[in-house]
Amino acid sequence: MKKFAALLLALVLCLGVAVAETADIIGTWYLSEVVYQGVSYPPAMLGMDYTITFDENERATTVSGEETMSSYWALNGDKYITPLSDGLLVFAPQDGKLVGDLNGTQMIFVKAIELGAARTDATMADYNGKWSAALVDFLGTQMPIADMGTTMEITIADGKASMKEGLADGTEMAEEGTVTVENGVASFTVAGSDEVIAMQLHEGDVMVWVAEMAEGINMTTYFEKSAE
Repeated sequence: MKKFAALLLALVLCLGVAVAETADIIGTWYLSEVVYQGVSYPPAMLGMDYTITFDENERATTVSGEETMSSYWALNGDKYITPLSDGLLVFAPQDGKLVGDLNGTQMIFVKAIELGAARTDATMADYNGKWSAALVDFLGTQMPIADMGTTMEITIADGKASMKEGLADGTEMAEEGTVTVENGVASFTVAGSDEVIAMQLHEGDVMVWVAEMAEGINMTTYFEKSAE
């Protein structure tokens, strides 16, 4: 299972810019990528940590480290505009993201998954089914799986489980094992290994897998249940 987490981490750190379409601005957005002079950087590498929350009353709340700024947002044609402490940020919706330009630097934001409460009453029946990874959260940066050139699915069926990951080149990795559920938490034991991965179901049918990458550093993958 650790090799899946390691591969996802590598993809997060190497991701480039995506393009095209629209975004629903209401909600919280995480800075996921910074592009300067055509080169893409993870925000953590630059010491940057931004979230922006847009509400229905055209208020924008920006959090950067310990600094919080309340301002406004406005729609101008097909672009959104909001002030930051160091300039005016103009957003263009592209492929479900918000791509902002701040003094010639591109700042790419993705919409955060807002978790409901953990389902401590979840049973095996609640976990049964196919779960598709939607988002990865690493060092405070959330990244859509679709932008990483990979797919990941976990299928659970009455105590048995399989995990499959498809890469952009058509290759596939797979693991199988068993699952038990206790106090609402599903534990996936990989066949032929003593490795156990805990997965927690949250309200709204979102399943969370937290993988430890190093001491005190975790990567979280959010799974959504596929339609039957």
